This record gives sequence, structure tokens and C-alpha cells, in this order.
Amino acid sequence: MSETHEHASVRQGVVAHSRSGAVGGVGCYVDDEGHERVILALAPSGADEEDRHLRQGETFRLGDEMWEVSEIQSAGAPHWGATLTRVS
Repeated sequence: MSETHEHASVRQGVVAHSRSGAVGGVGCYVDDEGHERVILALAPSGADEEDRHLRQGETFRLGDEMWEVSEIQSAGAPHWGATLTRVS
């Protein structure tokens, strides 16, 4: 895992931490419409964990931060990865 204040990289079993919580890589696949999707476990500080299936360009809230799935690499492969960018 590599992360800065603005970007985080996740893959299977890797957890990235921010001041508002944590994001874990659960899986990655290509859906029936041909869109790459990443499954992220979102765990905001002090709240229940939630799995989200997101496409590149979609955003999600983690506590008071907003993040975007800025890139998905190798969807459907065993060694997939995703880059997340904090947008606010």
C-alpha cells in the first residue's frame, strides 16, 4: 500500500487509512455491462463497515472526506489494484 494525503492505493486485503477512517480492498470484477468495478470495504471512524461496488470515476464518502475511484487496474485478475483520490 502506498498513500499520501491525497491518494491511496488498495488491492486485495490491503487497507488504506485516512483521518476519517479506513478503506479496504475486497475484490474487483467486470460487470455484465462490461464496466470494471472495485469492491471496497468502507469503515468510517465510529461507524459500521459497508461494502461498496464502485466504477472508475464514482465517488464515496468516508466520514467527512469525499474520495473518488480514479483508476482501476487489472479488473478480474488476481493482482488487481485501485487508486483512490481524495476530492474534498
